[in-house]
Amino acid sequence: MNGVVTVAHVLAMHAGYRCRHAGVCCTEDWAIPVDADRHAHLTRALETRRLQPELPAAAWFERAGQSPADDPVVVGRVGSSCAFFEPARGRLCAIHRQLGHDALPVACQHFPRVVVLDPRGLFVSLSHVCPTAGRLLTSEVAGTFHLVHEGDVLVPGLEWAGLDAREALPPQISDGVLWDWEGLTAWERLVLTALERQMPEPAIAGALSAALTLEGWRPGSGHSLSDAVAAAFAAPSDSRLPLDIDELDARARNAAPESGRHPAAPPDRQRVDQALVAPAWDGLATLVSRYLAARVIASAVQHHSTRAGMLAGWLATAYSVLRTEAARHAAVAARRLDAELLVAAAADADRLLVHRIDAALWVRAYQRL
Repeated sequence: MNGVVTVAHVLAMHAGYRCRHAGVCCTEDWAIPVDADRHAHLTRALETRRLQPELPAAAWFERAGQSPADDPVVVGRVGSSCAFFEPARGRLCAIHRQLGHDALPVACQHFPRVVVLDPRGLFVSLSHVCPTAGRLLTSEVAGTFHLVHEGDVLVPGLEWAGLDAREALPPQISDGVLWDWEGLTAWERLVLTALERQMPEPAIAGALSAALTLEGWRPGSGHSLSDAVAAAFAAPSDSRLPLDIDELDARARNAAPESGRHPAAPPDRQRVDQALVAPAWDGLATLVSRYLAARVIASAVQHHSTRAGMLAGWLATAYSVLRTEAARHAAVAARRLDAELLVAAAADADRLLVHRIDAALWVRAYQRL
């Protein structure tokens, strides 16, 4: 991404994030792309032995699928791990340890950061696939649901990479009508406020109700979109969650390309939910709300949406996938859901919602609801 980022926005609970070398990012089954300049630099470092990884690899770099010879490569593997992972040296990265942070592939520099840029500035959230990010769901941070503009997570000089919507128009609020950036900011702020002050289900139901109201807003109606957002959230709404968890979960899984398809929901989800998840769910509401807040910020779906209801629908989808993964983890552990299992469920939810789902496919699927 080119250009200067003037304002950064990050949830207070994520601002203090720093890598703790858990190594999960180095042992996931995803391809790590390497741009041509870094590939050349790393190849020279291997040839001159300035870069000496801990484990021998059959190939340090590989072509991605059937890509042409001049396409970027991906990092090679040793078993299920990145070829440069060093499990016996503190679960470090050989590239980072010997050549420095700037030599890392861009994807490695950013993980677990989820990044969107738009005309308002830089938005950064975290993927809970990273155990260090996952533990932030259980930590006590003042102003957890507030957006702040500084912190360790915002590494100085990082070459920010992610969805770049700085030259794009705002997404649609309804057919033929666009959000404006001030109105979208008001929406995000009030969703976060609802998640902070209410249980997750009423917060989602309120967002769904507000979204339906906002789809009727038109320019020139006598009040700004920001004011309309405030009025929509202030209006009474049904506190029930009217959407089907299994349907939303299934559509999210179907919106992942075949090459990145997430495991199907467990066939006995509802039975397990009643026995092991529901009895503990309300007691874990703060963790659930924090997870949902992370999926509100830096959301690619937001910039693909074609009506306000999709923004609320994405929140309901994140809730549904998290609850489904909670049932899976509780069933495997054969115990009632607790904070540890919910953090693990958040990691699997983000494997789908952050790393595998195609936002445009999800939008098309949600349009058919």
